[in-house]
Amino acid sequence: MATVTLNKTASDQVSKAGEHPSDATTQMAIMSISEHGAKNPNQEHEAKKKVLVDYLREASPEFAKLDALRKKATDPGVLDMMKRIGKEMQKCTGALKVKTAGWGKPQILDMGMAPGGFLAVAMELNPGAHAMGFSLPEPAGGHKVMLPDDANIDRRDLDVTMLAEDLGFTEIPSNNPDAGRI
Repeated sequence: MATVTLNKTASDQVSKAGEHPSDATTQMAIMSISEHGAKNPNQEHEAKKKVLVDYLREASPEFAKLDALRKKATDPGVLDMMKRIGKEMQKCTGALKVKTAGWGKPQILDMGMAPGGFLAVAMELNPGAHAMGFSLPEPAGGHKVMLPDDANIDRRDLDVTMLAEDLGFTEIPSNNPDAGRI
């Protein structure tokens, strides 16, 4: 495991000045990670990420609050809560039970499936259904999908806003910052 060390002298000097740790201090910490040698590139990336996240938590109260909320969203109790909400939605609206003409399997599309509670309820209400669920990948800011793997659920980790052509858009403005990804 990589060792993370901060240059205490630089950090103390910044603190005495009454400011947040500087970019230089953060850069020194990242360089220290590299010098002490992570075992592999992924380990080094995770160590650098930790330094950055720790810095942001300390320097930005807003980031600290958002980070705490993100951690709550990965709590297993969130899946159960979403299932309860899904059952209540079904009770009030009937929205999760697919109506079919009596032939073929019901098909379900979930455009934002994480953590998976609504889809779990929909699959329970529609035995034999096939579902396709899209979820923003965790590294891109998405939440963890907590549903167990299921042969009837085709899960795709992608940003649905990048499916422009599937949504009927044939031309993407060249000045769009994501034009190459769409």
